[in-house]
Amino acid sequence: MKISLTALILLLFGISLFGQNLLVNGSFEKKNKDFAEAWVGHSGTPDHIHLDDTSHPNVIAQRQFIDLKGQNRGFMGIVLTQKGSEIFYQQLSEPLLKGEIYELQVKVLANMWCQTGLELITVAVSPSPLALPLKSPVKCLKLRAATEQIPFGKWTRVKVIFKARGNERFISFGNFNGANAAVIRSAGELIELGAGRSCSYIIFDDVELKFAEGPKPPEEPTKIILEDFLFASGSFSLFPESAPMLDSVYHILSAIDKSITITGYTDNVGSIEENKVLSQRRAEQVRASLVSRGFAEELITTKGMHELNPIMSNDTELGRQKNRRVEITIDEQ
Repeated sequence: MKISLTALILLLFGISLFGQNLLVNGSFEKKNKDFAEAWVGHSGTPDHIHLDDTSHPNVIAQRQFIDLKGQNRGFMGIVLTQKGSEIFYQQLSEPLLKGEIYELQVKVLANMWCQTGLELITVAVSPSPLALPLKSPVKCLKLRAATEQIPFGKWTRVKVIFKARGNERFISFGNFNGANAAVIRSAGELIELGAGRSCSYIIFDDVELKFAEGPKPPEEPTKIILEDFLFASGSFSLFPESAPMLDSVYHILSAIDKSITITGYTDNVGSIEENKVLSQRRAEQVRASLVSRGFAEELITTKGMHELNPIMSNDTELGRQKNRRVEITIDEQ
């Protein structure tokens, strides 16, 4: 099985984080200037409500709806309208892993003008921030309470378990795709119908994103491909920036504890004879790097394959950069 080093590290990283919240400041307790630390207001003006900030008008307005007996002092609030809602998001420190099962849960409070309660909470996980204005339906998760409805004035935990598509890096909270349309009213209707028949504001607290089950241990790789970060064109000297990645390679190979073959490759710049020498020296450089970190030298074989077996076309700079690589093959015995 071939696997890129990055993918292998992400799988191992996921196992180490099992049971931990993948979100920073999910309780909204920490402030960064006028907003919750690690969170970004994306559409409208989401409220970071902190009960210690008594000068903020939203704090005064929300006090009667928030249980002051609890230890939490920070919350996030958004306005819901018939055309959508305010949105806030966070960028994850690592992307979600394809095929892994996650659980997302959050405490919500159907607040001012929400006496009718809410049906569900919608959250989007995406590779990039949602493009505004929203012109098409948003692929989103639907979080529901254990009861049929999220009641007014009572902290309620909602959750969803989902399988990641892979590479999701942003999590956005809002009211997407017309959710809760049956209870959301326009500003004029709020006055006409009265508070008991409308919904306009919701408060969030204690957001948690975790692995729902431990990620499956990665299959033992037969080949690790080190791409586009080791060498400049025509050079066998390692870039200094490659050191952290080579540290990871060493730890992975040490855990496997098998003999390996390191194969160096080049792009098609220069003659075949020059590239034969260059690719061999690149393989030897990686060997020396691993040996200096503690890997047994007698377990390593090196060879240079010059410009053979390109993984991309050499007609572009990106392709040539990808082809200046080293592959580490792990012996079966």
